[in-house]
Parts: sequence; structure tokens; C-alpha cells
Amino acid sequence: MAQSLLAHLYSHIRGSQEDVATLSLQYILSQSEELRYGFNRLIGSKLHVDVSDVAKYYCQATGDNQERPDLSGKNNLGQEQVLCEAKFYAGLTENQPLAYLERLRTENGKGLLFICPDARITSLWAKLQERCFECTVQEIDKSCVLVNGISMAIISWNEILTELQRIAV
Repeated sequence: MAQSLLAHLYSHIRGSQEDVATLSLQYILSQSEELRYGFNRLIGSKLHVDVSDVAKYYCQATGDNQERPDLSGKNNLGQEQVLCEAKFYAGLTENQPLAYLERLRTENGKGLLFICPDARITSLWAKLQERCFECTVQEIDKSCVLVNGISMAIISWNEILTELQRIAV
């Protein structure tokens, strides 16, 4: 139902698919504490870090180097804990993922999550890992690595929507 609603509204909203999806996700997380907790549990399990203290998500929070991840999760002290980047079909920007990882490292953040369609997970994950070739990388599992001490993972939109729908019912 939520997917068909977004598909219906998409042609009436200005912005890319990523923008519409990210704004919708941020709105849902801001309206329901239960869904935000569930989202935090899900992404924390993907990143293998505890992000249960993320209290609010912000869209398009620009960093010092003009990097602009789609979602920034902050705790009650205003400390950035997690960054999420939505990808459908657009390629990676020059800031992705290294500038985002560096932003988290300098701010003592915990993780960077890329969200994409199921069909794109394998190819996007390979590109992300290629971009980290000069970094210290430790594989945590097939969809999560530690890059210079910061967790980076990938998840599908379908997995997120399925979990949020499960919690909302």
C-alpha cells in the first residue's frame, strides 16, 4: 500500500526518486517513535553498531566539505551518529563514500548505510568497496565492512519497507 501511494504521488512531487523516498522515510521516522526505534534496530544490525540513541533524522544535512548525505541521524546531544544515502539509479558522487566516512570519523560517528533496490545491491556494493581501495578495510559480513574504523553497509529498500510495515501493523 505504501509503495503504491508513493508511486502515485511521485509524478506530482518535484525531485528525484531518491529525494521523494528519503523525504518520505524521514517523515515516517519523525512521526513514529516506534518506527524510528525499529529502523534504528534494523540499520544497527546491518552496520553492526548500536544506533539506538539516534533520536532524529534530518534530510540533506550539508557537511563542512559540501557533502550532502540523504539522511543524517543524530542523538539527543546533536551528535551525528549515522549517515544514510539513498540510491536508485544515480551513480556515486565524488564524495561517496569516502567524504561521508571521513565526516563520521571526525565527528565520532558510527556508520554509513547505502539504501538501494534489491537489483542494485551487488553492483553498488562492489563500486563502494572499490572506492575504499586505499583505506584500511575489514570485512564484517557480506554486506558490511569497517573502513578506517567506521562501519559501512548496504541494505535494500524492500528490507526497510518490509520491516517498517511489520512494525506498523
